Amino acid sequence: MKKELTLFCLIGILTFLTTRTSAQVGINADNAPPDSSAGLDVKFTDKGFLPPRMTLQERNAIYNPANGLIIICTDCSSAGALCIFFSGSGWITLAPCNTPAPVAGTHVPSASQIIWNWNAVAGAVGYKWNDTNNYSTATDIGTGITRTETGLKCNTEYNRYIWAYFACGTSAVTVLAQSTLLVPVSSPLAGTNVPSLNQVIWNWHSAEGATGYKWNTTNNYPTDSTAIDVGKDTSYTETGLANTNTYTRYVWAYSDCQVSQPTTMTQSMFYPGMPYQGGIIFYIYQPGDHGYVSGETHGLIASPTDQDIITEWGCPGIQWIGGTSEFIGYGKTSTDAIVNGCGDPEFAARTCYELYLNGYNDWFLPTINELNQLYIQRYVVGGFTQYTYSWYWSSSEYMEMSGQGTSLAMDMNNGIISYWQKFYPYVVRAIRAF
Repeated sequence: MKKELTLFCLIGILTFLTTRTSAQVGINADNAPPDSSAGLDVKFTDKGFLPPRMTLQERNAIYNPANGLIIICTDCSSAGALCIFFSGSGWITLAPCNTPAPVAGTHVPSASQIIWNWNAVAGAVGYKWNDTNNYSTATDIGTGITRTETGLKCNTEYNRYIWAYFACGTSAVTVLAQSTLLVPVSSPLAGTNVPSLNQVIWNWHSAEGATGYKWNTTNNYPTDSTAIDVGKDTSYTETGLANTNTYTRYVWAYSDCQVSQPTTMTQSMFYPGMPYQGGIIFYIYQPGDHGYVSGETHGLIASPTDQDIITEWGCPGIQWIGGTSEFIGYGKTSTDAIVNGCGDPEFAARTCYELYLNGYNDWFLPTINELNQLYIQRYVVGGFTQYTYSWYWSSSEYMEMSGQGTSLAMDMNNGIISYWQKFYPYVVRAIRAF
């Protein structure tokens, strides 16, 4: 009887196990039936499913793993990994997604541009960049690790945003910060102005860092909006001016974020070729000239025509008169010295000294350097004798090596200067100072 009862119990247990293993299995705490699509449905709110755990070596030692076999590899990554075996592919390792953010590099700024740089992130598929902290509107720049941004304002701080993205996710944002450079704008250097009848063409040189220039008649930019913006031009023509005045004007260089100190330009309306006080202006005194006065305009005026075609320098019997000069501004004193030292009735210096022309009687014979300036402006002055009688006397004596006293003259055809005996007959052109 005892043996029969034991056999009956064993048959019952086997029948129960056979029934349970051939049906769906639900493992839960609320006795809910398993999902119809699942052979095994595990449902808990405070527990998980724990596959077998083993090392990589142990995983690889599994003999003939079945397709879909799942294990936890404890040393396949720093945090472990879920491994699934697929026939034909082998073990597939699903490690936790690691999405480190890019590290900012060294940016390259200029006045209106920044080259943004960051370091490459291992495993990153690409990067996205934006000028706002918004990943959804960011620009995908692929695998590049640099971005050039132009059209920026100088001396301004900018923030930009970069993300690395991976096959399994996106990194946190990295904020890039950089300021554009403040490039100093130098003041423009004054150029050579061009005065003419009732106008001046004001000129200046380009200034480093400038994107444009402003010009004004008063020194009050940038506080006064009356300054004229001439763009990138380095010249401005002003008309309607009085011909006997001296004018002062101002110019500034500017960039996107800075204005230079003003450059002061001064120009007299007197100019070579201008008719004035009985003749034609041919030279304006410069600093260093005898007769130059800072802040005033003075210079030399030529008679419109020659005074004599053939005239001796004079006093050939006097070896050396003395008191003459070769420099600009000494024509009057040189002429006076010759007239006072020579008793001849007719000679070059006396012709100029006694000349009364167009209401003026203070004419004189030019020194050789004054005569050279007259040669430079010979075309605007006009009226010079050419060809046969092209040598013009100066009021400058010259002692040659032999000790013979001579005088300097110039060939108005070519500007050659030479010394000659004082009895030679040459042309005379009188000048005066103003």
